[in-house]
Amino acid sequence: MAADPILDLSTLIADRPPLRIDGTTYHLKSPDELTLAESHKFTKWGKELEALGKDPDRTAELEALLKVVAAAALADVPPDVRQRLLPSHNVAIVEVFTVLLLGRRMRLAGAVASAGRSTGRKPSPGSSTPSGAIPDGGSMVPRQPSSEPT
Repeated sequence: MAADPILDLSTLIADRPPLRIDGTTYHLKSPDELTLAESHKFTKWGKELEALGKDPDRTAELEALLKVVAAAALADVPPDVRQRLLPSHNVAIVEVFTVLLLGRRMRLAGAVASAGRSTGRKPSPGSSTPSGAIPDGGSMVPRQPSSEPT
């Protein structure tokens, strides 16, 4: 019986997720097309956004970073269209792209988890060597030797 592959890789870029701005359809980047450096940037930006979001005195910095992250997530949106986006639009773009990134990571984690699935072999029996652990149930009082012959 042939085993299912742990990964199913393709060198073709999957369909880019579409989004509509002012009636025109554009696309987000596919998480699968990100380079390692780009992926690292999004991770770093995510941590920065989280920190900025906790500080109400840094709203301007938060909005500026959201604009940068949203622009990096957009595949084919012209600069003049990106300039018209409101901060709430940038938040929505970053949130949707984050979900796409997390979905990719979950698929990879699932592949790793499935690699550890059962091979059909029986597990080895437990050890009879004392572990020093407190036994479950029963009395903690040591047993007295029996006076009856065995």
